[in-house]
Amino acid sequence: MTTEFYQLTQEKMTVSQYEARFTELTRYAPAVVADEESKVVKFIEGLLPPIRTRCRGFLGQTYAQLVSRALEFEQDYQSNIKLKEYKRSDKKKEEGESTVRQGHQDAQGQNRKHQRDDRPLDTRAVVPAQGVCISGPCYSCREHSHHARQYHRRNGQQFQQ
Repeated sequence: MTTEFYQLTQEKMTVSQYEARFTELTRYAPAVVADEESKVVKFIEGLLPPIRTRCRGFLGQTYAQLVSRALEFEQDYQSNIKLKEYKRSDKKKEEGESTVRQGHQDAQGQNRKHQRDDRPLDTRAVVPAQGVCISGPCYSCREHSHHARQYHRRNGQQFQQ
């Protein structure tokens, strides 16, 4: 139990739970908390970093006053976390709405983003990944794989512009 007292930190406990466990374990290490000041210092060491930082300014206070301050700081800390989460979720919601507005409506009236993936692929396409259909033969050589503007026949050779 003495080892547990030396290693005690708030971790996922509330300040109230941490204080109760701290008080319970002080029985096993009376030398560490012999006076009020050493008890205050040991208590502060185990608090969560954001609460610990704010409590260090109150080292001259009694243990009871420090616990009271730590409880207040914990409430502030929890409020700030909730506010940040709310702002983050509100921001994501706004980003989601603006993304929908940037799209277009299909025949069923549903919003869709402008993406190549939304286009149906043409099975006749020479380049199916782009969904492009080249219909009709090349005017120069009469082949169906390209258009005259893309390939030219010179001296019996084909080359790309």
